[in-house]
Amino acid sequence: MQWPFVFVCRLVFPKNLIKPINTFLTFSKIQIMRSLFVVITLTALAYPSYGQELPKGSLLGIKIMAIQLVEGKSLEEFKTFYMADVVPVYEKAFEGLKIYMLKSVRGKYKNELAVIWIFESEAARNKYFHDDGSETNFTDLGKEAMERVKGIRQEMNSKYGRWAGNEQDDWVVQ
Repeated sequence: MQWPFVFVCRLVFPKNLIKPINTFLTFSKIQIMRSLFVVITLTALAYPSYGQELPKGSLLGIKIMAIQLVEGKSLEEFKTFYMADVVPVYEKAFEGLKIYMLKSVRGKYKNELAVIWIFESEAARNKYFHDDGSETNFTDLGKEAMERVKGIRQEMNSKYGRWAGNEQDDWVVQ
């Protein structure tokens, strides 16, 4: 396979240079596949390091989790179930919601978990919750969303444990 600029080289360079350039630019299918593999792998590795951005106006609801595990279940099992099963259901029920779990490494809440609910704006959050900050004070749309997550919440509560947000606050990115 020849690279497209070989044609340009033929127009610019004398004929006695064409053969070495042509030989240099001819690759086997294996060499091309190896090169493609390396490029794709490096791109995949570099992509996560690109970073994520929180646009101005995004609303972050931060909740410290007070977890009561079901007997025989570990915190690790709870976290795995929560992230793999509960979060996708919530993100589907609450349009525009993105949920992340955090673990405190120092300070008042060392070794405790928290969740961050991220909405694109305060208005997006207020479609589901009244703006007085009360989590139990759902709008009609919020009640519908909570009805859609009811099954996964019951499964989490009965098989893994339940949690409550013992401390929570909403923050807007400036």
